[in-house]
Parts: sequence; C-alpha cells; structure tokens
Amino acid sequence: MRQINRNRRRGYITDVALFALAGVALYPATPALSADAGISLEEILVTARKREERLQETPVSVTAFSADGIRDRSLDALDQIARYVPNLDIGLGAGNSASPSTASIFIRGIGAYDFIITTDPGVGTYIDGVYVARSTGGIMDLMDIERIEVLRGPQGTLFGKNTIGGALNIVTTTPSKVTTGRLEVIAGERERYEARGYLSGPLGDKVAAKAAFSYKHKGGYGKRLSYPDGAKVAEAGGVEDVTGRLGLRAELSETLTADLGFDFTINRDQGIPVKVTYNNIAGAAFAGVWNMLVGGPAGTPLTGDFTTEGRYDSYATGTNRSDQDIYGGNLTLTWSPGVVTVKSISAYRTMDSFVGRDADGTPMVLNGADYDLDQEQFSQELQVSGLSFNDRLNWLVGGYYLHESATEINNGTVFGGLYNALEALPAAVIPLAPNVVCPAPFPAPCLGGAGNPYNVGFDLDFLFVNKIKIDSYAAFAQGSFALTDELSVTLGIRHTRETKDYLSVLSQRVNSGANIAPPNTNLKDTWSSTSPKAGLEYRITPDVMVYGSVAHGFKSGGYNGRSFDAAAFTSFDPEKVLSYEAGVKSEWLDRRLRLNGAVFYNDYSDIQMTVGVVNPNGSVTVLVDNAAKARTQGFELEMQALPAENFELSGGVGYLSTKFKELDPGVPISIDAEFMRSPKWTLNLAAQYTVPLSNLGKLTFRGDYSYRSKFYPEATNSENIAQDGYSLIDARITFEDESGHWRLAVFGQNLTNKDYITSGLDGSATLGFYDVQKAGRPREFGASVMYQF
Repeated sequence: MRQINRNRRRGYITDVALFALAGVALYPATPALSADAGISLEEILVTARKREERLQETPVSVTAFSADGIRDRSLDALDQIARYVPNLDIGLGAGNSASPSTASIFIRGIGAYDFIITTDPGVGTYIDGVYVARSTGGIMDLMDIERIEVLRGPQGTLFGKNTIGGALNIVTTTPSKVTTGRLEVIAGERERYEARGYLSGPLGDKVAAKAAFSYKHKGGYGKRLSYPDGAKVAEAGGVEDVTGRLGLRAELSETLTADLGFDFTINRDQGIPVKVTYNNIAGAAFAGVWNMLVGGPAGTPLTGDFTTEGRYDSYATGTNRSDQDIYGGNLTLTWSPGVVTVKSISAYRTMDSFVGRDADGTPMVLNGADYDLDQEQFSQELQVSGLSFNDRLNWLVGGYYLHESATEINNGTVFGGLYNALEALPAAVIPLAPNVVCPAPFPAPCLGGAGNPYNVGFDLDFLFVNKIKIDSYAAFAQGSFALTDELSVTLGIRHTRETKDYLSVLSQRVNSGANIAPPNTNLKDTWSSTSPKAGLEYRITPDVMVYGSVAHGFKSGGYNGRSFDAAAFTSFDPEKVLSYEAGVKSEWLDRRLRLNGAVFYNDYSDIQMTVGVVNPNGSVTVLVDNAAKARTQGFELEMQALPAENFELSGGVGYLSTKFKELDPGVPISIDAEFMRSPKWTLNLAAQYTVPLSNLGKLTFRGDYSYRSKFYPEATNSENIAQDGYSLIDARITFEDESGHWRLAVFGQNLTNKDYITSGLDGSATLGFYDVQKAGRPREFGASVMYQF
C-alpha cells in the first residue's frame, strides 16, 4: 500500500512538473514590470446580486468566466468548467442515467444526485435570469455565452428554491447595434467536428438582433463488445448536438426596453461507457436464484468476470442512447423612468427526453431501463429596484411564480426472466430462509410454483408512469445600506410556498400484473420556507474589501418515484442549510494581482438521502427520506496575476471537509462516510503568454492544470467505484492575425491520458453483487479556425 501511495504521489508530482516546465518554456526571461508599467487585469462584471457590478465589489464567493476565458480553455460543454472552479463538481450520467447531457452538480458538498422528476436539483441553473428546473439536458453547449458565474453557497434570497448549494448564472450575448459576426470550425480526433456561427447587428435605429448556432459531433471513445468473443458491436460515449439561439432587443421608448429570446437544443448522444468494476454474488438473494433458473449467455453464471481489459469497453447490451429536444423562449421588459427600475422576466421552456441505459455493464439483462420524459415550465418574475437615501440604500423587491408539469415513463428490467422462471417451476421448491424445508404450501417462505405470492417479490420487470405538477410562489426583498463610506450592511428575505401534486399511474410489474402501489396513487403536499440573509461589507482600502454573511437556503421536498413497495410511496420534506461565510476581495500592485478568498461553515439538516434496502422477501425498496444532519466547512482561494507584459497566471484552490452528525436508524452508511461527489481538495493553475509577431499578429501559448483529490460518486462510499485523486492537463496555441479577424488554434485535452470517471453506480448496495463506473474522455487533440468581424 505504501508503494502504491508513493507511486500516486510521483504521478501527481510528474503532472505538476510537466505543467511547470511548459510554463517556463512559454515564458521567456521577461523582467517583471514596475508598478507604474501601465498594465492591469481585465475588469469583471457580474450580476450575482441581480444588478450589474464589479466582481471585486460583490460580497459573494463567485468565479466568473468570460467568452474569451471559455475559448482560451477550449471548453465546449458546461461540465468542463468544474475543472477551474474550487469546490465545484459536475458529474455526467448521474444516478441511473447514462446520458452525457444529464448533470449532477454539487457546490461545497451540497447538490443532488438523481435526475428523476420527483426530486429537484440542489444547485440552481439560470439562463438570462430564467430558472431551468431539470438536470436532464443540463450539460449544455457553451455557445453564444457572454459570461458564466458560479455562485457558491445558498442563494435563496435572490435566486430562490433549489440553490441550497449555490447557483450557475449563465448570461448570453446581447444583440449589438454594430454589425458583428464570427464563424468557427473545429476538427479533432475520434471524428470530432464542430461548426459555430454568430451574427448580430441593427434592424433599424431602435432594434438589434442576433442569431447563433452550433453543431457538434464527437465520436465514441468506448466500445461495446459481444460476449465471449470480444468483437466490437457498437461505440459508446459519442455526442451529436445541434444548438441555436435567436435574440432581439427593441428600445420601445426612451425608458422601456424589450429583450426577446428563443433557444433550442437537439441532442442525439450515445450513452457514457459503463464498465463493471466488481462482481460477487455472495449474499445476494436475487443472483443465486437467477443463476439457478435463468443463467447467462453461453451458460456463463453471474459469478463470471465481466470486467473488460479496455478501460472504456464493456459487455453491456441494453439501450445505449440519449435524446433530448429542448426549446425555450423568454421576454424581458425593463422600464427605467428614473426613480426606480422595473423588470419583468417571462419564460416558457419545454423538453422531450429519452434516456436508455444498461446499468449493470454485463451481457445479461440484469439492470436496465428506458426513461421517457415530457416536461414543460412557465415562470414569471417581477423585480423593482432603486436607490434611496442619497444613494446609500440599494434595494430590490420582487415576486416569482413557477409552474412545472412533467410526465416520466420508466420502463425497466431487473433480473429479467426470473419471475417467469419461478412461475414455471412445478412447486414452491426454493427456500427463502434458513432451516426451511421445501416444497411447502404458502405461507411457508418458499419460492416457485404458479401463483405463489412470494414469486411476485422477484418480478422486477416494471413500468412506472410518474406525473407531477408544481406551483411555486415567492416574494423577496434585499437591500444594502452604506452606514459609512467604508461599511455597508445587507439584509434580505424570501418566502416561498410550493405545492406539488404527484400521480403514480399504473406503477405495475409487467409480467405478474401485481401493482407495486394501487393504480392512480395520488399524493399532494404543500411546503413553505423562509430564506433570510444578513451580511456586512467593509472596505479597508479602495482595493481591499472584507465581508461576512449568514444565509439560509432550501431544496424542495418531493416523492419516492422508484419504489417497489407500496409503503414507500411517500413524500419527503425540504432540505435546509444555514451557511456562515467570510471572505475577502482584493487587488494589489496597481491591479496586476487579484486575490479573492472565502471561508465557510454550513449547518446542513433534513438531508434527502437515497438508500437501498433489501426486504426480507428479497425485493428491493429504494427510498429517499430526510435521514441525516451534517456539516460542511472549508475555503476557496483564487488568484489572477500579470507578472509581466503579455504574461498571465491564474489559479484557485478549494478545501472541503464534510461530516455527518446524525443518521436515522436503518440508513445503510457509516456516520464516518464522506459526502458523495465531494473531493477534499480541488486545484487549478493556468499560464498564458502572448508573443507579438511584428506586423503579422500575435501567438498565444496557454496551459491549464487541474487536480481533484479522491471522491466517491455515491453515498455508500464504495471503494469499487471510488475515484482516486487525479490531474488533467490541457494546452492550447492560438495565432491571431494583426487585423484581429482570423484565429487559428491547436489544442490538446487530457494530455497525460488520465483514466478517470464521471460517475458510478453502486449496485452492491441494492442488488448485492456489482458496481459500475462511467469513464471520462481520454486524451484528444484538435484544431480550430475562426473568422470574426
């Protein structure tokens, strides 16, 4: 074990050394500039407090990406930003999903793992001020983006429900009164080819419009193999996405502006490669009976080893695709008569989704399901803001309404064929308990024989039809008052009332005809939550501000939508967090060095936990319940620096400690378990150097390094799917001509070809015999050409 740990440390040291050497190579011996050299860091504007202000004046822990920052890092999908944000984790293919467009987002250890409609995300995603209710389709294409803001900590006062961990605030480009445009083509390994376009300009004196599109194709990086010969059957991990966005800005009067937007996304993706990492039927009631009566291909029992040699290959045979059709429209009206500003944000979004996945990764029909989702949402927000008391009070009040309706059809199989095989036996001949002599008539615990009620517990060919309607209302207010020129106080509050109406229509086992719950089981609940916030900001100097805050957040209550037990069709209450944060925003050396940091402590209660419980008859009940209390604590520190002309360094480090304080009886994890998707350390470093090329243009060299320490993809802390600490190194070289019209770039991602996982499934906790991992993309190289005007 010591040798293994030494090897791991050597691996990390090697990665850092390679990155450092690359930085030395791209940075020649340029003398450091004096304080009056005339260069400074770019100003960053954010809207983390629902108003535009400098990042350095915002008393919130925020990491922001500009359009250039996204392009410089060769980012093309939302999950990739997590490499460069301390204490942010974004997993693909969350829970039972194998979709590369389904997001599982955690900030500071708090988020949500499942994508089912009966539960909600724990980190809110907003596009141009519009809340996106579902995590399915959440890994969006990063086209037509002006800015991405990652807000850490609960944002309940201004952003509302389901921001218990934080929020992603995505701002798209605004139509320009000056004609601008760009066209970019990207090509790379594994049949990667992309095209992106943007055009914006005036349609008269008072109207401007924009149109943007993106087409992305990435070939699969994994293979599905036939068993036992290992021949390639299909690819896994490929994506094909089409995204578009239209925008219109009209100045209806001197005081009234209208912004109209429309967007669509069409995903036709392959599932993420699923690889078995553990296979042992010891103590598994299902597996032993299944082997006896059904068996595997070519007579291979379940005890066979189905772990493939290839890191990205598997013998999975189930459905392997993910389709999403997403459409949205929004209208923002802003009226500024002079004393106050009134803003109305109206939006409608709809999504049709299909996700098919083989969750066991074996050639047998053991655990798989197809999910069909039809979802729509309408939201309306009204904000009134202004300045009072000689501009000492900056205030905002408002109201919010969200209506969401969704239908999800879950058609799945666990241990396919087992029920039929039991029914075909001549009598009840298989004992379910020690010292039981079979055959014996019911109620003796013996399996087998036509009509035996015990057989029903082993019929897990199922069909769930879940329907939900949600109506959420909120009123909020927040104000910041300058007590002195240096000291300000912030107070805010939001009250939310939410009603959910859940209908389980014919949640029925397909073969036995036995209802898992009575048909048309209906549950309806109303929850209310108040989210206050209080903070102090003190400006020590014009360039150094310290702040502290206390804030409350919540994640909505919901329902158990995947239960095989009628008693488990229950609701669970909202999660709650009380967060304490202190931070500093600072700039030094005439704004050539920027240091921002925060420390935090979260008191986390009524935690919604997904647990699998094996019942006495061998069936499995999967429950979500408010089953724990915990705390999280840690810090973030971020840096940007211009040590010399044309040379920029940036980086960040996050530390996170999680600890359960209480677990309800029956929760099958240890009190010492770590939070899922919560690496203790997250680190990123970047170096960028630009070389002027006389009258030709300029050449920019960039390298990015990121590190995440060990983490567990699921609450069980299964070592079989644990991800050890790993590093990723990316690089990019860009040539821009003197006119600024042309950009040519070559880039590489995951240069050291690290193996890592995006998510995992602990099957041993529920079915008792297997675990699978879902692998991230290996090393890839590419090139791009862009023309802009």
